[in-house]
Order: sequence, then C-alpha cells, then structure tokens
Amino acid sequence: MLRAFADAHPHGRVRIVGEPVWAGRSPVEYPACAQHEALINASFEGRAATVLCPYDVGGLDADALADARITHPTLITDGRERASEAYDWRSVVDRYNEVLVPAPDAAAFSFGSAELPDARHFAVGLAARLGLGGQRLQDTELAVAELTTNSVVHGGGQGTLRIWAEAGQVVCEVSDGDG
Repeated sequence: MLRAFADAHPHGRVRIVGEPVWAGRSPVEYPACAQHEALINASFEGRAATVLCPYDVGGLDADALADARITHPTLITDGRERASEAYDWRSVVDRYNEVLVPAPDAAAFSFGSAELPDARHFAVGLAARLGLGGQRLQDTELAVAELTTNSVVHGGGQGTLRIWAEAGQVVCEVSDGDG
C-alpha cells in the first residue's frame, strides 16, 4: 500500500507517516508488524521517500524498541537525528519469518483457482462465527481474497487456508502449493 502510494506520485519525494507498532499489539500480531517495518526498507530502496514512524518509547517494551533501532536507518530522539548503529533490517525479517503454528482445532480449506470464491466464503463465514463483524470482517474478506489469489497465481496454483482463534484474535494463514 505504501509503495503504491509512492508510485502514484512519481515526481519528487513522498512523505509517509506510519505506526504499525504500538503498545498493546498481541504476540500473534507483533512479528508481522516488525517484519512490515523491516520490509519497508526493501520496498523503498533507491526511491526518494521519507517514512516517519512515531514510536511511543514510554509505552513499548525493550524488545520492540530494539527492533525499531534495527529496522530504521535513521533515529530521531529529542529532536536530534542520527544514524542507527544497529540498522540491519534483514535480521528482523529473518528472525520473525516463522511458520505459524495453527491451533489443533484450526479449520482448513484447500483451494485451487476454481475454489477461490469458496475459500473467501469459508473464511468470512468462519471469521463471523469467531466473532468478527463490520469493517474487520470486510478486511478479512479482502485479505483472504488477495492471499488466496496470489497463492494460485504466484505460488504453484493451489494452497491451503487455515483459520483459528488465538488469544482473542482471529488468525488466517494461507500456504501455497510451493510450500
């Protein structure tokens, strides 16, 4: 989404403010947020862009702040800008690039191109039964549609969708035919 915004404004530097990491993120959510922060560096490499990520240093734990120093090439503290000595965004991608471990009662749906609509309906129905509604249910539908379609188009033509509840969250995992 950030890169699409930047690409839609090809002339000059783009400026983006984002905050994917905040106090209260669950252990299920945090690894994806840290990877997102890291992968922004790859996405904008060689592109004229400024991405400002305001971190609540008083509300975040030490691990989240350490990851921020690793995923950001420049840090601003008390209005002073400096290079991050810990900057190594690839290490955060590697550290959090773990396979999710579905709950034993996770529901699974195998799909190919013909089953993409059924996979989306399966996800929406189960997410609703697990308590999602409104905008979150719509977001789940969109995310599952994108993930399953990309799995078919770019990941071997088939995949498996798994959904379960964990720590008060609804978790969706899509694994494609390539692994």
